[in-house]
Amino acid sequence: MRKTIGILAHVDAGKTTLSEQLLYLGGALRERGRVDHGDAFLDAEPIERERGITVFSGQADFRWGDSVYYLLDTPGHTDFSAEMERVLPALDFAVLVVSAAEGVQGHTETLWRLLGHYGIPAFLFLNKIDRPGADAGRTMEQLRRRCSPAAVLLDGFSGVPDESLAEELASLDDSLLERYLEGGLEPEDWVPAMRRLVRERQLFPCFSGSALKGEGVRELLDGLELLTETDWEAREDLPFGALAYQVRRGAGRYVWLKLTSGRLRCRDEVLCRAADGTQTREKVTELLRCRGGRLTPLEEAKAGELCCVAGLSSVRAGDGVGEEEPSGPRELTPVLLSRAQWEEAYDLREVIAAFRTLEDEEPALSVEWNEPLSELRVHVMGEVQLEILRELMQTRFGFSVTFGDCEVLYRETIEDTVHACGHFEPLRHYAEVHFLLSPGERGSGITFESRCSTDVLEKSWQNLIRTHVFEKEHKGVLLGAPITDIRVTLLAGRAHLKHTEGGDFREAVYRAIRHGLMCAKSRVLEPWCAFSAAVPQEYAGRVMADVQRLCGTFGPPASEGETAVIEGRAPVATFLNYQRELTAFTRGRGSVSIRFDGYEPCHNEDEAVAARGYDPEADTENPAGSVFCSHGAGYYVPWREAGAKMHIQLGNDGRPKQEETETHAAAPVSSESFESRAALDKELLAIFERTYGPVRSRVPQTAPRRIRAEKPWKGLRRKQPAGDDYLLVDGYNIVHAWKSLRELAAKSLDAAREQLIHRLANYQGWKKCRVIVVFDAYKVKGGVGSVEHKGDLWVVYTKEAETADMYIEKTTYELGRDHRVRVATSDGLEQLIILGRGAQRMPASELEYEVLRAEEEIRAVIARPAEGRPGKT
Repeated sequence: MRKTIGILAHVDAGKTTLSEQLLYLGGALRERGRVDHGDAFLDAEPIERERGITVFSGQADFRWGDSVYYLLDTPGHTDFSAEMERVLPALDFAVLVVSAAEGVQGHTETLWRLLGHYGIPAFLFLNKIDRPGADAGRTMEQLRRRCSPAAVLLDGFSGVPDESLAEELASLDDSLLERYLEGGLEPEDWVPAMRRLVRERQLFPCFSGSALKGEGVRELLDGLELLTETDWEAREDLPFGALAYQVRRGAGRYVWLKLTSGRLRCRDEVLCRAADGTQTREKVTELLRCRGGRLTPLEEAKAGELCCVAGLSSVRAGDGVGEEEPSGPRELTPVLLSRAQWEEAYDLREVIAAFRTLEDEEPALSVEWNEPLSELRVHVMGEVQLEILRELMQTRFGFSVTFGDCEVLYRETIEDTVHACGHFEPLRHYAEVHFLLSPGERGSGITFESRCSTDVLEKSWQNLIRTHVFEKEHKGVLLGAPITDIRVTLLAGRAHLKHTEGGDFREAVYRAIRHGLMCAKSRVLEPWCAFSAAVPQEYAGRVMADVQRLCGTFGPPASEGETAVIEGRAPVATFLNYQRELTAFTRGRGSVSIRFDGYEPCHNEDEAVAARGYDPEADTENPAGSVFCSHGAGYYVPWREAGAKMHIQLGNDGRPKQEETETHAAAPVSSESFESRAALDKELLAIFERTYGPVRSRVPQTAPRRIRAEKPWKGLRRKQPAGDDYLLVDGYNIVHAWKSLRELAAKSLDAAREQLIHRLANYQGWKKCRVIVVFDAYKVKGGVGSVEHKGDLWVVYTKEAETADMYIEKTTYELGRDHRVRVATSDGLEQLIILGRGAQRMPASELEYEVLRAEEEIRAVIARPAEGRPGKT
C-alpha cells in the first residue's frame, strides 16, 4: 500500500528531527542526522544546514509494515508557509507536530485550518515530552479547545481500546455510539471503525514522545500503519493523471509530481493543464526518484507515488497533468512587499531573469518590475524570507542584492453596486461588455457569474470574458493596489461576426472593470493578524495598553498559572515588529505568536492614500475609457462619457433594450493616395483635438534632454544630437502587411521576423535615421521584455501583458519631445495616438515602398565601379 504523509509543525517543534527518526526506523537511513549538527538528511540545501531551518520541502521514502511511505518534510517557519501549503494537495495524511513544552502556537492553528481546507486526515505528535515544563495533558487540552475536540491520545493503543478509550471514541460518531451502547461492537470492529473516522476527519489520533530520543516514534508508525489505508493500487490501470506540487532549478528545470492515477514512463507525452485554463502537450525527458538531495533514474512511476520529471517547461506548482485538474488558488498569500536594490553595473535583464527563476520555484514572490519607477518589488511573508532571498541571489546567481523595509500589501474593494461597461473598437476589431460590480463577502476574492443570455452573446464568448476577468490582477483606483472581494456579474456583451478576436474582449473586459471602479465608492483594505501573547502576570496591563495603541482589539486575559494569555487581532502594519518590543520589556520571559487573519478596512485610509499619491486617470496601463470607431479609425472616449456611447443600452432590469442601432462594422482596408491620407490625418487630428485639446508643436531643443536610466532605449537620446529622425516599427503589423513577409511567415514566423530586421538595418544605414523595431511578446508568461542591439538597429520584445501598441505609444511620447518621430503601422487607433503625440504616421505600404527604393539605391551604388563609389580615391 502506498501512502504519502507530510510532516508539519510550528517552528522549532522538532519536525525535521521526527522525520529523521521515521526514515531511520524505516530503514531509509543508516544514521540519524540532526538539525543542530547541520547533517539532517532532508535539509539538503547548504542554506538550510547553515541556518538550521527548513526552507524547501524535503522528500524521501521508507517502508513500515506492509506499506511504502512517501514522506514530505515541510518548512515550519511562518515565512515559508507558501512552500508548505503547495505540498498539501499531494498528501494522503499529515502528521502535525506540537511541542509539549510550548503548546499550541498561532501557526499551529493556521496549519490546522489548512488541513481542514484541503480535507487531509491528520495525526498529531506531542514532541519534546522530555523537556522541562512539558505537559502532555495541558497540550491535549489546548488541542481540543483550539483545534478539535476529536483529538484523542492513543499512547499504548494496540488495536483494542480499553473501556475509557472506547467511550471516548464512540462519542465521536452517532452510528458508532449506537452500536457501542447496544453491545454490538466486537474487538475486531474497532480498527475498521477508527480507520473510517480518521479518513472522514472525525478522529485525530495523538501520540506523545521525544523525537530526539526516539521515544514514541515507533508507536506513531504503528498507529499510521494500523489506522490508515489507500486505494492507489486500484487506480494504476486508469488513464494517467498527476498533480505538480513543486518546481526546482539546478542542472535543469525539474517538476515534482504526485501521480493520482495510471502510470508514467520516460518519453511519454502528457497533457499539461495550467490554472488559467491553458493546455499544452509536452514530453517527459527524464523520470527520477527524489531522496533528500539525490535524484536517481526511475523506470516507471505508478498511482500514489511521488516522482520528479524534466521536460515539462510550462508546468508550474499547482498545475494538473494528464487527467488531473489544477489544484486551485492557495489560501496563504504574502502580506508584505519589499523593493530590491542592486549595483548599477549589473545587467538589468540578468537580474530580473534571476528573480524570475526564484519566482518559478516560489510563485508567491509575485516579482513585479515597475518600469516608470525603475524598481523591482517582491511579495514576502517576512524578514527571514528576505534574508534567504538575499543569500540565494548571491550564492546561485552571483548578484549582491539588498532589500528595503517591508511594507504591507494593501487591497482595494468597493462598497456599492455599480454598472460597468467597456467598448473596444479600433479598425477591424470589436467587443463590448457590461458588468454589474458589487461588494463580495470579506475574503471571497473576485467571483464571477453570468446573467447574460446566450441569445445575446454566445457561450464561448462568455467563457472567454470569464477568463479575462481572472487572468489579470486588476488595480484599484485609490492606491493602485489589487482589488478583492468583488462580485463581477456579466449582464450583456456583443461581438462582431467578422472582426472580433480574442484579444478584443480582453481589452473590453479590462476597461469595463476599470470603468466600474472609477464609478464606485472604493475602500482600502489592509492585512490583519491574530495574535496570542503569553507574558508574566505583571506585564498583562502593558500588553493590553500596547494593543490599543497599535489599533488592535483583544479579549479578556486568561490565566495559566503565573502566565497571562492575551488573544486578539491587530493591523499587520502596526503589529509587525511587536515581537521584538515584547521580548525586550519582558526580558525574554514573554512571547507572542502571530498569524495572518484576513483583510479589514484600513485603519488610516486617508493617510495611506495621501502617501501613495496614486492618480488613476494618469495610469495609462489601466485605462478606464473606451475605444470607438468612426470614419474608419478608432478614437478614445473618457470613462465619464463612455456609458452614453455604448452600442448596448440596458434597461432598469439590467437587460439589453430593444436594438436601436446596428453594430458598427469596420471599413475594409484599401490603398490610400497621398491626398486621401493627408485628409485622413487632418480628420484624425481634429478628432484628437476635440477630445484632448490642441496639439502643441514640439520644437527640437538645442541639446538632448536626459531620459531616465530605466528606459529600454537607454542611451539613444543621449548619444544623438537633437532633431535626428526616429522610426518606430510595429514589427508583426508589418510582417502581416507586406506580401513577401506574410508568405514567409506562413512557413516560419522567425524567418520573416529576421528578414524584416535585416532589411530595416539596411534601410537605417542608408537613410541615416534611428530605427526601433517592436515585437509583441505580451502572451509570453513571465516575460520581462528585452532590448537587443543588432548592429545599429534596436529590436524590442515587449514584456508580459504589454502590447507593441502600448510600447510604441510610450516611446513616442518620450522621444517626441526632442526628436522627429515616425511610426510605421496600419492600425487606426495607433495612428490616432501617434498624431496626438506630435509624431507622423507611416502606413505599412509606404514603408515598404521606401525600403524597396533604398535597397535599389544600395544595389546601384554597389554596382558602380570602385573608383566611382563615395569615399574612394
